[in-house]
Amino acid sequence: ENMVGHKLGEFSPTRLFRGHTGRRDKAAVVKGPQR
Repeated sequence: ENMVGHKLGEFSPTRLFRGHTGRRDKAAVVKGPQR
């Protein structure tokens, strides 16, 4: 799952985002409209 989050970190679930804090900025943006 970590590998998928790293590759599709832009549109991956929030649980993958937590594992990959590197894209924390984009996660917050995608997490808003997605939820």
